[in-house]
Order: sequence, then C-alpha cells, then structure tokens
Amino acid sequence: MNQFPFTEADLQAAAIAVSDSMLKSLPEPDGIEHEFSERFLAKMDALLLKDRRRRRMRSIARRAAMIALAALLSVGAWLAVDAQARDALVKWARELSGNGFAYRFFVTGTGKELPGYSVFRDTRCVIGWLPEGYDDQQHDYYDNGKIHYFVKKGIAEGIFFSWAFYDEEAPPPFYYGVQEENVQRVRIRGNVGEYISDSDGTGGALHWVDKKSGIQMEIHSALDRKTMLRIAKSVTVEETPDLPEYAPAWIPAGFVAKDITQGRNYCARPYWNADTRSRVQLTYSFMRASQEYGYLVDRSRDSVETVTIWGHTADFYPSNADTPYNLLIWAEEDLGIFFRLEGGLSKEELVRMAESVALVETPD
Repeated sequence: MNQFPFTEADLQAAAIAVSDSMLKSLPEPDGIEHEFSERFLAKMDALLLKDRRRRRMRSIARRAAMIALAALLSVGAWLAVDAQARDALVKWARELSGNGFAYRFFVTGTGKELPGYSVFRDTRCVIGWLPEGYDDQQHDYYDNGKIHYFVKKGIAEGIFFSWAFYDEEAPPPFYYGVQEENVQRVRIRGNVGEYISDSDGTGGALHWVDKKSGIQMEIHSALDRKTMLRIAKSVTVEETPDLPEYAPAWIPAGFVAKDITQGRNYCARPYWNADTRSRVQLTYSFMRASQEYGYLVDRSRDSVETVTIWGHTADFYPSNADTPYNLLIWAEEDLGIFFRLEGGLSKEELVRMAESVALVETPD
C-alpha cells in the first residue's frame, strides 16, 4: 500500500494557502468591469417577470379560494340547520363572523327601471367571450373601476382584466404597467390599443381606451396574442341596472339634507343638525349575489335586535361605548335593494324615518 509523506493537517494548511493566494490574485470590486451579454440579460428579465407574475397570480387566486371556502362552509352549515330557510327562497342572511355581523346576499337586484321615478345609472364592462373552462373567480374594486380575475382548473396562470374611467389630467395607472419595448399597435372595436408581449414569450398585456365610453381597459395573461385580442374585442360597455332613487318623507326637526353622494351601485343621503351637531345618513344599494360578504357591521357592534320595516324583518344595532350612533338595516326584497340608516337618533326615530322612505318621483 502506498504511503503519503504528508498528514491531514498538511493538506488543510495547503488548501488554506491556495485559497488565500487565489483571493489575493483577484482584482478589487471597483476594478471589475464586466458587461453581461444581451442574451443573458434577456433571460434574466424573462425569469424575473415570470416569477413576479406567478407570485401575483398566486396571491389573487389564494384570496379567491379563501373567500369561496368561507362562503361554502358558512352557508352550508346555516342551511343544514335551518329547514325553513332551505325550503324558502333565501334572499339575504345575517351571520356572526370574526369581523362582526356579516350580511350575505343570494339574489341580484333586478334593476328594473320604474316608469315615472328618478333613477341613478352606472356603467360596467362585460367580457363576452373567454376560452373554454375559464370562470370569473374574483372581483375587486380598483380606484373608480373594477378588476376581474379568471381562472381555469389545472392552469396555474389566469386571465387578469381591469377597467377604470379615463381622466386625461390624472390617468388611472395600468396594473401591469406600460413598457416602451415589445409594443405592437392593435385595433380593438375601432380603438387603437397596445399589445406588449412578455419578454419570456409566454403571454403579454393589452392596453386600450374605449373612446365612446371613456373607459381605460387592460388584459394580461399567458395566452397568445390572437386569443387575447379575441377576448378584448368581446368586451362591451353597458349601463348597469338602474338604481331607483329613494328618500325619507319624514326627518326629525332640526335636520336638513346635505349633498347626495352617488357611488358605484349605491346612493348616500346625509342629514345634519347644526344645533346638536348630529348626523344621520340613509345609504342604499342593490343586493349583489356574491360569494363575498355584501356588507359588514363592525365588530364594535356587540348586539342586534329585530324590528319591522314595511312589514319585513329588520335589524337594529344599538349604540354602545365604542359606537355612539344607532344603526338600522332592512331590505326591499322585491327590487333587491339593501338599506342602512345610521345616526344620532333614537330607535323609535330611526324606525319612523325608515318607514317613511319611498321612491322619489320624477318632476313633470
């Protein structure tokens, strides 16, 4: 057997000496000048872009899955124990959640315009075509527009669609941003748009403004350009169902009406008493069928009582140390409209004011 003339300690010492010698031979960091190839940089950009997109899509999908699971568990348990609710048409329900009292709606407001009455109108963007298997799983409000996220079983990356009203002085930002590279001009329903391919070659983004409605739109996915253009060309701008205008016929003495706030699918009517510095507000909106909670009563509300408005069951939340105002909630189930009346009034005054709420007739 061969015998080596050096020990393990000698080997370790030699290795350290070689390592030190190699390190000393290297130039100082500020003396290193290296330019990466365009090919290498393109590959790195594509890798980083793909990672950002996947993380963003996973975040949205995870939130959608959590909402859907919570809805399935809570509604399923409620219907399992409530035979009367199971047999009847369930239109809305109140549940106690970790965040307080939660209202979930199981119908969509009809939005039927009532002849002779004033109505508020809104706008929405509707996608008319999606590749087979994609379902709308997520809705989020984004500034003055909306975000949709479509997913397909077995596909890691979905289709992202957002829209917002365009303002030349303060244009709404594109969620996926705008790049100067890889831009291709396209035409979408008579409008000029931009298609920006992802640098990894697995999809891209479409940006355009619908000139007629003044709405800015964006689609992003890993689909090919032809498929994305087909989706974009199927988008139509529609008026949402009309929201009838309501107002109370009776308000307590000393209160005066202030400016109405009309938002997306809702209307708020505030009233102010300058002497007592008290405020009361009527807010109403369509009930929207959704997996998400349609309305949450803050957890600071620690109790709820049942009262009657228009012959239907209503919920009254009394004030407490954390919430100085009383709250009354009820629904106009035939039209699918949800009402909230809150302010510095007594229970009796809130009920009387709610009972006086009626449609506002259009002046001749």
